[in-house]
Amino acid sequence: MSTISTLPNNGTAGKASLFLQKLSAIEQFHIGWFKSRPAIFDSQEYDSISNHTFIEVDGELVNFNFWKYSELPANIKNECLLAYNEVFGYKLSA
Repeated sequence: MSTISTLPNNGTAGKASLFLQKLSAIEQFHIGWFKSRPAIFDSQEYDSISNHTFIEVDGELVNFNFWKYSELPANIKNECLLAYNEVFGYKLSA
């Protein structure tokens, strides 16, 4: 996957925080899938959406991507991309 970037309007940190909240909600919606998978880190009880995605904030530039080893199903990836679009107003594709 290629890195997805956009230059959002003011409030980049707030938007990044909102996006992370949306990712958390996606994880909770699909909690059965995540709980069926082993934890990657000792501090985790089960797999987490943060093990599959990452964002980088550099000033007003926000990058979002999936780790190349991610095994997220297509429907969950699409929900993540839609959440990014809702927050940053930038249409993405997998």
